[in-house]
Amino acid sequence: MRRCMQKQLLELAASVWNGIKYTGSKGYEEEIGALLQECYSGINTISRMLRDGLSRVRAAEYVELLDYVKELLELLNEKVMEGSDDSGSTGITEIMDALNENMSVLCRELKHEPEVKIEIVFMPYKASMWDCFDSIWKAASNDCRCSVTVIPIPYYDKNPSGDLCNYYYEGDRLPEYVKSIPYQEYSIQLHRPDIVYIHNPYDGYNYVTSISPEYYSSELRKFKMV
Repeated sequence: MRRCMQKQLLELAASVWNGIKYTGSKGYEEEIGALLQECYSGINTISRMLRDGLSRVRAAEYVELLDYVKELLELLNEKVMEGSDDSGSTGITEIMDALNENMSVLCRELKHEPEVKIEIVFMPYKASMWDCFDSIWKAASNDCRCSVTVIPIPYYDKNPSGDLCNYYYEGDRLPEYVKSIPYQEYSIQLHRPDIVYIHNPYDGYNYVTSISPEYYSSELRKFKMV
């Protein structure tokens, strides 16, 4: 699971819990049933995202918890719609307490989910400069919390007027132990990596060479994770 998905899940869980708290504090109102249905749909969305983002075993642990939350929501809906007070073993107060406990467990588990990975991208342009990345790349590649991708990017000479000329691509000149993918096969906009390592911090202000402008830091920053 990516950190961006973890963030989305935590935000969605918080929204669902706010909706639940609102319904639990009200008597019967016409919109309460619709709001509870939205909360129920939110739990289904969380469950689907977890199945997509986690291993089957880990996702199953969450789904079991979420299935119980849905049962509680169905019971809460019944109690609210019939105008029940909080007396009895299955009164509104007891249901809300159970929902609070289980939603707290969900958020706590999500915050500390061990399968969350940081996506790190290395973007070398000159193969001769790979040694600047090598030790960082090795450390990240050996860290189970990281998903690492190397994407060699093209660069150009500049003529005296500052225009780009003479295209170069040195992806095939990196050390043999470094696995990389062609830049055409990786979309920064789609992946939105958490960390990007670059060689050239000067963007278009280098008078001799320039990486492809689509990889200037000003462009990469548009897709940063927040």
